[in-house]
This record gives sequence, structure tokens and C-alpha cells, in this order.
Amino acid sequence: MAFDDDPVVDDNAKNSDESVLFIKSIFSKKNGFICRTDLPDFGVDELVELIRWNNASNNFQHATNKRFVLQLKSLKSISENNLVRKSNKNFITISFKSSRLKYLLQYSPAYGLVIIYDVSTAKAYFDYAENIHKNLNDFNQGGTWKSKEKPTIYIPFENELNTQSLEKIHEFFTKRHENADSLFSNHGEAYNIPSFNKPNSKEYDFRNATDIKKALIKYGWSLVDDNDFILLDSMMGKLSHHDILNDSTLCLLKATVSCEIGNHLDADYFLFKYDRIVNSKDQELARKIFLRNKIDFILGRIDAKSFITNLEYLKNSINDDYNKLLIDINIFFMELLQKLSSGSPSSNRFEDLIVLFEKIDKSKIEERKKHYLNTYHISNLVIFVTQHIREKFSGFKIKESMGIHIALEERGLEVKGLIKKVKSLKDLIFATWKFGAEIKDNYLIASSMYNLANYEFVFYYNIALLNWDMTLEKIDDRKNFTRFIDLAFTSFDLFNKMGKIHNAYLSLILAHELTLLFKLVNNEVIKNDPESIEKIIKDTQEKMGYKPFESSVRSSVKNLINNEKNSLENFQEIDESNIDSIVEMLCDSMDLPMDRIPFMKADIIATKYFYANRASNNLELFQKLDHTKDKSTYYKSPVIYSIFCNKCKNGTGWSLDIEPILKLANEHKC
Repeated sequence: MAFDDDPVVDDNAKNSDESVLFIKSIFSKKNGFICRTDLPDFGVDELVELIRWNNASNNFQHATNKRFVLQLKSLKSISENNLVRKSNKNFITISFKSSRLKYLLQYSPAYGLVIIYDVSTAKAYFDYAENIHKNLNDFNQGGTWKSKEKPTIYIPFENELNTQSLEKIHEFFTKRHENADSLFSNHGEAYNIPSFNKPNSKEYDFRNATDIKKALIKYGWSLVDDNDFILLDSMMGKLSHHDILNDSTLCLLKATVSCEIGNHLDADYFLFKYDRIVNSKDQELARKIFLRNKIDFILGRIDAKSFITNLEYLKNSINDDYNKLLIDINIFFMELLQKLSSGSPSSNRFEDLIVLFEKIDKSKIEERKKHYLNTYHISNLVIFVTQHIREKFSGFKIKESMGIHIALEERGLEVKGLIKKVKSLKDLIFATWKFGAEIKDNYLIASSMYNLANYEFVFYYNIALLNWDMTLEKIDDRKNFTRFIDLAFTSFDLFNKMGKIHNAYLSLILAHELTLLFKLVNNEVIKNDPESIEKIIKDTQEKMGYKPFESSVRSSVKNLINNEKNSLENFQEIDESNIDSIVEMLCDSMDLPMDRIPFMKADIIATKYFYANRASNNLELFQKLDHTKDKSTYYKSPVIYSIFCNKCKNGTGWSLDIEPILKLANEHKC
């Protein structure tokens, strides 16, 4: 890759933690900078914003949105081998990608810095990107170096990065931005570049509670829309309860922020207080109603059906497309959740799911909000897939429990059909990730990482339940599995930095499930031991008051691998409230007359009763299987049972009623 090539992510050129920490510590707020890591790294390591000096408070105080970039390189030690003398100066030499230098020089008007960190001395040296470009031309007698992938660049040894040089760097970039602003103000209109500089605009003092309140009232909801909850939580932390409780906007804002970062009890408290102080002309009624229903559902005060009804009522009272679509997504989510928890077979909602994606795409809302909505709705896709697979899996398990063989081809066709249905939607995740990277929206980036890792987990785990042999081959792919786990952990870090604690918690659970799945299948640890991740999950649960986490991988996949269960034991996993729907599904899938339902239902109830009440695991339930020999006789009459003791090898007689023979078996001695 040469100077005129565009850079790609360089995964092999990662800076040491020590050098990054050094840069973060020196380009700090107290020195007049806000240093942010640029993710994904497409050409620079850090994006640095200038903070303006406030003479009244005698410190750096006002954010400017004036930025420059820097690229960091590390050397174990700067020695004579790294030093050359040119033009009466000593220079540090190091190989540097020409495509990255070009990328730095495209970040106008400020461009940026290249910094060399000496690990052995904990010192750093710098130069401006345009100076490096000039020296390359001067020392190479022209632009021949541009054809090289990694030409040698020259950093002046005298340019040590310290407190004194930082002042000059701050002054240099401040002046450059001021000159650029002046250029735009005087000549921008001729080149169709508008200028919005307002030199006399009021600045906010973020140490002053009055200014913080004004800023929150003016910009608070914009920050919510931008998912900037770390900043919001920090600003609100500087206000007293009295300040918040005496302003309806701040009170609702505090409730919203608390809910989004996972402090549901605080959210409930401030929303209750909001209801007490709000006037009759509630300008935020729709936002309040949605938040109240969300909190009440989370805290168990209303069920899913009530939540859906309330959302449908709320939808009729709002006009903007974004919030209407947002409510549609939430209603869809709650309906899927209802069916998933009830275990009832779902109608084919896949078409409805796709229609909602199409409505988002055709809406006239801004592109960024479209990607937000797609991100939320992709979660519905994952739930749909999980629900669909579990329905199929339940049907397969029960058929097998009844002695009906499920051909591998049937399982395979189900898997292929499901993959074909949702494969195109994977493109949506990548499109959102790309868009988020372009506009530097970490929420979209983190959500895309989570959704992609979760998408893969759904297939590796849930399809394992349908077609275990096929999955065993895939789970052995250590490289791919490492990538998925990395995505989950990276989304965890990004969500944490945004203050989205609950999203971070879900990412951590996903990382745990992927790690555990690989360990159970391959009997080896990848990246981290699941137990160490569980400890962090438990700490988060205790801190945030979340319900205890139960691993679905541990409960389901382990049984598949070890084949621990008798096939009839699968009946006891069916909830009492779901028996009717399960039986109807079986009759339909097996093309049996509806008059078989009573006997099939009685068999499930009797089997559940046996496993719930047997006194010893040595007792085993048998049934006469004559009726299963032909479809025409399947469950045409009641099932007859007998109980056998594997220890003493004795059994009961045959009976239509399981209770008396189970009592007899429980009382026998052997």
C-alpha cells in the first residue's frame, strides 16, 4: 500500500498499553485537551479536541469542537540505531505507512501529529504531519518515497513531548483553527461553505450549577438522542436533588437517564416526583407515558399484554414518524416476548418483521435515526429466530419422546430454510456499522458489534439444538469464535464508556455464552475462562439490582453433549399452561385427527406427574407402544403404563392410571 492508497485497519500494529496511557495522561483536560480513541482505527489512534482557556477561572474550561488527530508508534528503546543526523539536527527514524501519513494530511485544517514513544525511558517525541511530509520530500530528493508502503520518517529528537511543548502544540492548533474560521468567514460563501461563527455567544461554566441546569434544559434531550449518557449522568451528578426535583424537565431527564443506564429504581423515583410537579400542559406527555410503561414493565407492575395495549394507545396520540416507528418496534418486541415466554407456537411473523424494516427504510426521517431504528429492530429478528428454533426443537424433542425418528435431512432443511430467511438481514448490521464508523457514533458501532456477535451465537447455539452434528464442526473453528467473542467484549467496553450499563451487561453475558459454548464442545478455554466472566456478571447484578443470570448454554448444550436425559423426561420441561398449544402443534405437524388430542394430552400430564413424584431415579416409566406402529392408531386410545425398578429389576403391572402404580413403586423396598 502506497501514499495514494486508502488505509485499512492495521490489526498487527497495536500500541502498547503503556504508550497509550502516557498519551491519554498528557493530552488531558487540565492541559487543554480531550483525547478520544478513534474506533475503528482506520488511520489514526486518537482524536483530540481543544479546550479553550477561561481567564476568569484561570483554567481550561470550554469545549470547542476544534480537533486534530495523532498517530502513536512505540519503540522499545531509542538508540544510535534509530538516530540519524540531517541538516544539523538529530532525528529519530522509524518505518511508517505512507497511507497513514496521507490520512493524517487529509484531516484538514489542523492535520495532526505523529508521536514516537520510547518504552525504556517513558519519553515521547513528536512532529507535525506536514513537517514529516516536507522532510520526506527534502531527504529523499522528491516524492519517490510515496511508492513505498513503509518509508522511513524523521522525528526531531529535540521535539520532546512535555508540559512546555504541549503549550506550543495547543497554541499551534488553536491558531490554525482560528485562521481556518477566518478564511471561511471571509471567503466561504464564494465556495458554498457556510460559516456559523458567533464570537459573542454565551459560554457555559460547567462548575456552576445554574449554567449546568441551563445547558441540560437546552441540550438534554439532544444528548439523550445521541446516547451521550456518560456526559448527562456526569452533569446531573453536579446538581443537588433540590435542583432536579424543582424543575420538571430536569426531573424527567434524570428519570430517563437513570432508566437508560440501568438504574431502574432511581428512574421510578424521579418519574414519580415528575408526576407530582408537572403542570397540566405537559409538553413531554408522550415521552413520560412511554417511560412510565417501560419502568412498570421492568419492575413487574404490568404484564406484556398491558404494556402492548398502553403503547398502542400512545401511538395514536403522537404525530412524528420516528416515535411511531419506535413504538411499532417495541410492540413487536413485546409480542414476540409474550409468545416466547408462553411457549405457544407463533404465527409466521417473519413477513411482518420485514415489512417494518421496509417502513423504516421508506420513512422520511434522517439517516442516523433510521440506523438507530434498524439496530433496535434487529433485536426483534434475533428473538424471532430464537423463538422459531425453540418451537421446532420442542416439536422434535416431543416426537422423539414418542418414538418418532426425526431424519437428519428434516433437521438440515429446517436449518437451511432459517439461514436463507435471515441471511440478507446481516447486511443491515454491516451497513449500520459502516455508517456509525463514518459519523463516529459509538452507539451504532457498539450495537452493530453486539448484533453481529449475537447473530452468530443464535446460529451456533440454537441451530445446535436442531442439528447438533453440523454445529460441532462449526464450533471447532477457533479463529471465528475468537472473533465473535472479541466483538462481544468490545461492545461491552464501548457501552460501558457511554454509560449504557444494561447494554454492556448484555454484551458481557453474550461473551460468556460464546466462551462457555466453545469450552463445552471442545473441552478447552478460549480467551477467558467462563467462571471469571461470571464473576463480573455477578458484580454487575449486585450493583444494579438485576435478576440472577442463568446460562442457557450450560442448561441446554451440556445435556445434548452428554445425552443425560431419558427421552420421556423431556415432557417435564413443558409448562402446564403450554400443554394445549404443544399438543395442537404436534397433531398438526403429524397430520393426526383432532380426536387424538385428549389422549396425547393425558400422556404428557401423566409423564410429567411420574417424573415430578417418583421417589428414586432408579424408577423408570414404560408405556405400551402398540399404538405407535401405525399412524392410523397413534393415540387412538389411552396410553397404558408400567413402572420398572432398575435396581431390583422388579416392575408393576400395566395400568391406565399412573398414580396407583407410582404409589406402589415408591413404597417398594429393594
